Amino acid sequence: MKKGLPKFLDSELGPRGVFAKYTHSDVVLSLFTKSLTQGTCLSDLEIVKAKLAGQQFSPIPSPDTVEYVCQRLKQSNQVKTTIEGIVHELNYDNRLNALLVKLALKCNQLKPSDKQGYTLDYDNVVIENEKQDARFSYKKTKAYHPGFAFIGRIPVHIENRNGNTPASYGQKETIGRCLVNLNKEGIPVSAFRGDSASYQKEVIELMDRQGIKFYIRMQDFKGIRETFAGLKDWQAVRINEQKKEVCSTSYSFKGSDKTYRVVVTRTLKISNQLDAFEGRAYHYQAIITNDNDKSEQEVIGFYNQRGDSENQTATCSMILTSATYPLWTWIPIRYICT
Repeated sequence: MKKGLPKFLDSELGPRGVFAKYTHSDVVLSLFTKSLTQGTCLSDLEIVKAKLAGQQFSPIPSPDTVEYVCQRLKQSNQVKTTIEGIVHELNYDNRLNALLVKLALKCNQLKPSDKQGYTLDYDNVVIENEKQDARFSYKKTKAYHPGFAFIGRIPVHIENRNGNTPASYGQKETIGRCLVNLNKEGIPVSAFRGDSASYQKEVIELMDRQGIKFYIRMQDFKGIRETFAGLKDWQAVRINEQKKEVCSTSYSFKGSDKTYRVVVTRTLKISNQLDAFEGRAYHYQAIITNDNDKSEQEVIGFYNQRGDSENQTATCSMILTSATYPLWTWIPIRYICT
């Protein structure tokens, strides 16, 4: 409260009606309190309200009031149908995503004066649920499939998508909106890390145009494995106490003259099944990057640090799972919890 968050939230989300008893900040902070006390549904606010009676805390509205306010804040789904007839449902509120970045600045968790720049991590997570509008995911369960962007442990962008929509769909636009919000507030991004869903020509070119160093896991397919099997200059290293061999090569997307560096790691398969091209049994992994300065081991080590972001994504998804109306009004709450 010392940072003036109630006043800040109300200025960003706007005033409610003249006769409204509770403000937007009352609703947000009550949901924040419910999350801290491990509440799982809106009705738990009644218990929280009784427990905190007489204590100095923001007014706690009734569950009905919270539901009403959230309904007023929610955004309609964007429905897009591919030429194959697949229906994708996306839902995001860029105003609340911009608020995430502003909250980071307000709480001094991000600083526009950082000359080195920040590393942006992006990931998607399957949130299994039985909600009426949820669709079946690749895990064969009903789910949502939101995407999260983090700087360290600070969530700076969240967009929801239904369970049947893959992480790669529309990712360039999602990350692009995130970068616009960060640039608007003067938050410098110097590096980007993503899993194989980010391995897209459009995403890579977006990073390249903005002068951002990217480190993206390459998708595994036959042509790539054939190329890796022909590499000769392997060096033995230890990564996370495991013996591996590393090598660098180059790669260009079809129809492009731009060449990118690929850092390849290979380890012997436990099964010892022979590779048809090399006569030995190897498991390959690769990271595509425009960083030509770091060693292979440094590139791999830097990419592996995104594991902390994946943990934050899982935590964030757990809180979002308990949201009832609507999913995206929980964005500021998750940030305050960080």
